Amino acid sequence: MNNSLLRLLLIQILCEFLKDWLDKLNLKEPTNIEEFTAMLKAFTEGDPDGNNKKDTVGLTGSKIRDWFNIIFAGFGVKPEWNKNANGVFEPGYATEAYKQFLGWMQEQYKAGYIQKEYYLNDDAQKEEAFYSGKAGVMITNSGAKADGVIKQIGAVNSSAVVDSLTPPDGPGGKGSVFSFGGYWGGWSISISGRRRGSNTFWLGRSKRKDGNRMTESYRSVILPCCFRKSACSTVYPGEEKEATRPRVVSLPNMRN
Repeated sequence: MNNSLLRLLLIQILCEFLKDWLDKLNLKEPTNIEEFTAMLKAFTEGDPDGNNKKDTVGLTGSKIRDWFNIIFAGFGVKPEWNKNANGVFEPGYATEAYKQFLGWMQEQYKAGYIQKEYYLNDDAQKEEAFYSGKAGVMITNSGAKADGVIKQIGAVNSSAVVDSLTPPDGPGGKGSVFSFGGYWGGWSISISGRRRGSNTFWLGRSKRKDGNRMTESYRSVILPCCFRKSACSTVYPGEEKEATRPRVVSLPNMRN
């Protein structure tokens, strides 16, 4: 798998694609919505798997709309509620920018570049389309799926090369990944794992102001994490207060 491990781990939503397909079709990695569209078309019509059959599609998806924020952000869509030019709050999905994004989606779907009836898929079905080599692009939860992608695709095609795309720029500006408030999942470190100390220190440091700067280049934020001191016998300099804070996360396999 050809990728930046740091990028895979830091961004919660990631656009993964089959780079071996891209190379076979002599295309460069897309940086804007026009090039991204051209890639989806080539993945659908260019026989990227070389079996002389029209059995591939550019993009797979699922019923979860938020996965597509890595695309519609480039159209100028903003997350949650925002003030418009008239000073009135409106939801991102009720804007002209979102209408433009839907128009683009409709065009790709009608052309056959997006998996038919993808909106009926759950995430497992979306992932299966990508793992099996039916679809060339998948948007997913990168941090939780990185190892699974390598294993699942490797079992079908050991020569497959997977990489991650920078969010494509669009008519609304630079591509980006939305950051929402609250929590969506979390990280855990096994009590029996190796290097628990350094891993716990890294996660703890990431919730500090200076630690969050590590993720700025990828427009992402690592959410705050707290661990019981007993989960790791080593308390690093400057971390004493963090390790004994009353606001903690108890993980199932930890012992107090």
